[in-house]
Amino acid sequence: MENKRKYPAKVLLFGEYTVLHGAQALAIPFFGKVGEWDKAHPIPTTYQNQFVPYLKWLKEHIAPNLLNFEQIENDYQNNLIYQSNIPDGYGLGSSGALCAAIYDRYGKKDEADLSMAQLRTDLASLESFFHGKSSGIDPIVSFVRCPVLRQRNDRLHQLPQIGWPDEWGIFLIDSGQPRSTAALVKVYQEKLQNDAFNQQIDRQLIPSVEHAIHFILSQGWELTWAHLEVISQFQSMHFTEMIPDHIMPLWIQISNTDHSRMKLCGAGGGGYFLVFSRDTERTLALLDGSEYVRVV
Repeated sequence: MENKRKYPAKVLLFGEYTVLHGAQALAIPFFGKVGEWDKAHPIPTTYQNQFVPYLKWLKEHIAPNLLNFEQIENDYQNNLIYQSNIPDGYGLGSSGALCAAIYDRYGKKDEADLSMAQLRTDLASLESFFHGKSSGIDPIVSFVRCPVLRQRNDRLHQLPQIGWPDEWGIFLIDSGQPRSTAALVKVYQEKLQNDAFNQQIDRQLIPSVEHAIHFILSQGWELTWAHLEVISQFQSMHFTEMIPDHIMPLWIQISNTDHSRMKLCGAGGGGYFLVFSRDTERTLALLDGSEYVRVV
């Protein structure tokens, strides 16, 4: 097959919920979970049931000068399908990777002249089938396969790969259950009706998130860790609705160490949770028995 490019999952390191306030966010690609185009004989019924309605929607809502629909249909007739091991409802951008794959293969574009703003607009339009209005961040991370910073002015910037310290690691803990992002965002918006909670977000959480991003990008690891501790503690106290009961004991256990911290991965509520480590050997011993994958 001529195009075996892989489209990675995305991991939102920092910015969950605070991005709704216009704050910064930092996402990275994760090549441990990917999508790609491949042949299938025959095409699975489940794929037909999912892809055909999406293709119909694309034809009705996407301008023909954006996608080559003739090539899409020809490939489908020749048993070329998109296959992925990125789980749905886990916060890893499964629909974003699909949209990146479609745009990469079928998009009518000149990549040499393609700005981040135009790329975001195009990819967000493809993903709106799945989420209503899309930010475009998930498919962009999968398409460019590099870290992406969302600035306060809502502009997205492609970044070089982050040079993590050798002793650091980032892990995804599997909660064993999917979640509904829309339902959790509704819970968060209801919490914002409380003025005290709103002030804590503005005065404590958002500054810590943006400082953590700043120090990661400037390689200030001790200060990154200090703000990560604040974020983890804040979420364990104020985001209990987003932390399943069976995850909380591990969160508390990790919080009692000097080498690991746990936080939400996207909306929380299910899917994956993030564990940051500054001593991977000790963290791995702590995670023994948990379902996890390593990101960094």
